[in-house]
Amino acid sequence: TTKRFAGRMLLLLLLVLACGGTAARAAVRRPALLAIDVQRCFTEGGTLPVPDGGAVVPPINRVRARYAFAAHVETLDWHPHDHVSFASVWGLPVEQKVNLTYNSDNELCAQCLTPNATITYAVPCVDVATTLAQKTCADHCVANTTDAALYPTLHVDTTDITIYKGTLQQVDFYSAFFRSLQINLYTRALMASLEVMGTCFQPRWTFNCVHLALTLCL
Repeated sequence: TTKRFAGRMLLLLLLVLACGGTAARAAVRRPALLAIDVQRCFTEGGTLPVPDGGAVVPPINRVRARYAFAAHVETLDWHPHDHVSFASVWGLPVEQKVNLTYNSDNELCAQCLTPNATITYAVPCVDVATTLAQKTCADHCVANTTDAALYPTLHVDTTDITIYKGTLQQVDFYSAFFRSLQINLYTRALMASLEVMGTCFQPRWTFNCVHLALTLCL
């Protein structure tokens, strides 16, 4: 029993040393700054502009410069060209509701397609495991386009964490914190990136969130 206790204490000591001791624990108590979808798409001239969206960028830059955050994170909508939320792939106007059905493998079921849909990745489904309501929207934030890029005057650094979301064709993701179809790959990517930064003493991250699409993408 004594040897087992001594072994555990040694392991704890090594963990403290690996994380930088007291200084590291104090450092990771600081919140992370999370800039949510501050992209050209959602500002003037973008495909889904928020009125005066670009006006949020100078205050974001000032907050970043003023406070010592433990990490800086940017999330981006980053869609394939045939994303399931796009009105163009349904042959429908924007703001139309469609009911999406999925099999147990999270594949989109062909049975839910409208007559004018051009979606090629749907499959015939024997079973329907999940149904989701989706509103169609304009094609936006298509990966590797100017529309999807971060706002040009937003201050970023090469050490920042970047999370690309909405990358799957068949399902929409508004948030890096919540899952769709029980898929939480973006949350896992965010947490894994924070852990890589040496935050092993942080039981629960806190975030200061800045964004321009209200609560939609939070």
